Amino acid sequence: MFSKADYEVQVIEDVVVVIDQDKGGMSVTNDIENVLQDLSYSMDLGNRPVVYQDSTGTFDGVNHDTGKFTGFYRLNETNVYAAVAKVKSQLVKAS
Repeated sequence: MFSKADYEVQVIEDVVVVIDQDKGGMSVTNDIENVLQDLSYSMDLGNRPVVYQDSTGTFDGVNHDTGKFTGFYRLNETNVYAAVAKVKSQLVKAS
């Protein structure tokens, strides 16, 4: 593993959800490039949507191109299912 962040991963409705465990290591936010690299090695990340929960409990989105970080986007949700629903609705609007 390349990441210095402590996190867990879930897949909910084909959305990859990364949850920062906040165990004193680097945050997912600050280590997102390595987190995505880890995910690319452990699953077929492709262009699946990725959301992450930061150490304050807020879910936001991660833009990437087949695992290469390209930016964050705001979801500002504190519930994982609300975050997943928001991402999925944005995908429908974009297509």
